[in-house]
Amino acid sequence: MAKKLSLIVLGDSSTTLKRYVISQRQLIAVTAGLFVTVLAVVFCLVQYVLFQSRLAQRHVAEHQLRRQAAEVALQSRQIQKFAAKIDGLKQQLLTLNQLETEIRTIAHINPQGHLDDVFGVGGSVPEDFNTHVELTREHPGSMKNIHRPIKQADDIYLNQQVPFETILKTLQ
Repeated sequence: MAKKLSLIVLGDSSTTLKRYVISQRQLIAVTAGLFVTVLAVVFCLVQYVLFQSRLAQRHVAEHQLRRQAAEVALQSRQIQKFAAKIDGLKQQLLTLNQLETEIRTIAHINPQGHLDDVFGVGGSVPEDFNTHVELTREHPGSMKNIHRPIKQADDIYLNQQVPFETILKTLQ
């Protein structure tokens, strides 16, 4: 026979007495049920806190990603503007070279010790930058492609400086 436990409960007026009889198996089942319920509530609360934490981290990461994407787009536009300015400079240097050739032709001045042509011996003029590229894709090596024409423009400037000085001396 299962042992039974008695539980006596006093009412508000202390005059009514209630007696509950519960078996030991029922007590263990109720206690285990309460324990499992408390564990489930604690588990749910922990999962909720972790979810809120991950959600906050996600919002921070999305904000940082949007900020970095805007920064990359800005830098890409700056590179495109810089490339367009380099292309303009190259065009101006070519025009300057053509002007020098016309002045020499008009003044009947032979190019004494004239260096090679502006962009090397023969061949076509190097291609300009494509300043209208997509901002959404990567452009590997674009900085190398920008530095090469800058060095080229510097070389052209140095090559143009000497002939103009000789033209000026000849004309004086």
